[in-house]
Amino acid sequence: MRSPRYVLKPPEVRSQDAMVSCLSSKADQVQISPTDWESCFFSIPPSECCRSDKVQRLLIDGVPQVIRHRVWGYSTNSMTSRIDGLFAQLVARELEDVPSTLDTDVEQFVDKHPNVCYTPLVTILRAYMAHVPDIRYHPGLVSIAGFILLQCSHDEEDAFWLFVSLMNTHMRPFFSDNADDFKTHAAYIESYMLEKHDLLMGAIRETLVNSPLALCRAWFPHMFVDILPIGHLLRVWDYIFCLGVQNLSSIVVEILTSDWMFDALGEAQDKNTVLDILEIPFTFVPPDDPNSFAMKFVRYDPLEILKID
Repeated sequence: MRSPRYVLKPPEVRSQDAMVSCLSSKADQVQISPTDWESCFFSIPPSECCRSDKVQRLLIDGVPQVIRHRVWGYSTNSMTSRIDGLFAQLVARELEDVPSTLDTDVEQFVDKHPNVCYTPLVTILRAYMAHVPDIRYHPGLVSIAGFILLQCSHDEEDAFWLFVSLMNTHMRPFFSDNADDFKTHAAYIESYMLEKHDLLMGAIRETLVNSPLALCRAWFPHMFVDILPIGHLLRVWDYIFCLGVQNLSSIVVEILTSDWMFDALGEAQDKNTVLDILEIPFTFVPPDDPNSFAMKFVRYDPLEILKID
């Protein structure tokens, strides 16, 4: 007989409204103005923004929510991907092979994020699969496109081209049959965890086969959507858009080694509870404010401290 699942008492979970109120907490504290970012748009080419000290200082101070989608588009140079009239052509094109789970995946996402409308999200995804017919479908595409649409719901074509530029710039390797990128990040994570947190790594290994690789495969294609609270997620996305995916390993390490994760895993009485925590860790909301969380994971240099001997 299967043992009953042990129910943890998570820290007090803030409401979505409370989470949204801290989306730009750091930006509000230091009164970052949209014009501070707009000055970069005109003075620093997108190809150089990731290396710009000014952009990195602004990134640390925060990204005002009202201009966030423009900052993301600027950092990935989405305007170079945009072709006038192409989106309408892609929308009108009939898809030959529609993934069987697409509609269900979109419905599930909309249920979790009611501010996203079903039809625009399906439109963006179908247009993308018409644009990139060799893409390997994964529900993570719904998560990424849906979260982008959540930031620029006023214009689904803007959302589409931002989605295209993010995929082209950073995320396509995680939607291919080649697992090398997953394996590289997983090896970094395992090397660091075994060196610094071997007991915790052992506990996770008892629950998940190939645990670092399994976590990478579960979390990366969704870009941590529904893995982290929305405020934390937005700060993670700010850094991914501006600095790339080299910090994905560090984000996983920070989640696994945070005090709230230690506490939750320490109270778990069986493997089912551990799986619950690892599957949806944002249920156990981290106490750090979003900016403090971001500053913790960006301090890591995965090429230096996540070394493989």
